[in-house]
Amino acid sequence: MCGFVSWIEYKNDILFLTQREMETKRGRELKKYLDVQFERDKIGHGAIEWYFNLRPNSGTHKECVDFSDPNKLPQKIVEAVKDGSFYNFAVPKNLLAERAASSIHKIERSAYAKFEKTEFRALVEYGKIVKSADISAEEYDAILSRAQSERNKIEDPAYAVYAITVALAFWKIAKDPKNLRRVWR
Repeated sequence: MCGFVSWIEYKNDILFLTQREMETKRGRELKKYLDVQFERDKIGHGAIEWYFNLRPNSGTHKECVDFSDPNKLPQKIVEAVKDGSFYNFAVPKNLLAERAASSIHKIERSAYAKFEKTEFRALVEYGKIVKSADISAEEYDAILSRAQSERNKIEDPAYAVYAITVALAFWKIAKDPKNLRRVWR
C-alpha cells in the first residue's frame, strides 16, 4: 500500500489526487472502481494511474509520508496542502505543530477504537467461516477467499468512517496557519 502523499512524475508533470479530483465524474468512477477499498487505495499510485488513464508503472512513482519540511515535496503538492485540497482525503504526518497534533491524536484514537471494535467483529466472522468449513486442500483457498471477502464487507466501511472522521477533523485544524509547523506557515 502506498503512503500519503503519492505522486507520479510523468511527462514534465506531477500527477496526484486530491479531494477536488474525487468530486469529478472521473473521481466518482474511481470510487466505484475501487469499491470497498476506496478509502485505503485512493492515495496510491494505482489510483493515480487509473484516474489519469496511464499504463501501469508509467512515469516515476514517488511518495513522501513525512511533511515536516515542505522542501521534501514538489511545489505543486505544497500548494495543494496549503490551500486545503486534501480535506476529506488524507492526513499528512508531521504537518501540524505539536499542540494541534495532540488534539488530532485524541480524535484519531477515539475513531480508531470504534474501528477496532468492528474489525474484531469482522475477524470473528472470518474465523467462523474458516472453522466451519469441512474442506479438502483444493477447496481451502476458495474458503479463505470467501472468508476474507466477508471480512472486508464489514471492515472496509468501518475504515472509511474512521479515515473520513480523522481527515475532516485534521483539515479543520490545519486551516489555521497557527496550527501548522512553522516551516509551513
